[in-house]
Amino acid sequence: MAILKFSELSWQDKQIAAINRLSKAKGWSFGDNNPYFERVWNVIHNKNIKTKKQMKEECKKNGYR
Repeated sequence: MAILKFSELSWQDKQIAAINRLSKAKGWSFGDNNPYFERVWNVIHNKNIKTKKQMKEECKKNGYR
């Protein structure tokens, strides 16, 4: 399996990696107690959102950080 550089990842993978780093640093498990849980499942994994700009607009519309 080839290891991808961070710059080669999709915007979704970069967002999830950033959330994982932050969650690990804060000691949050990835469950419904994590403040980013809904953002990941409702916005990042949404098939209708194709770009990072659309993701930011959707997050703002839903009140996610």
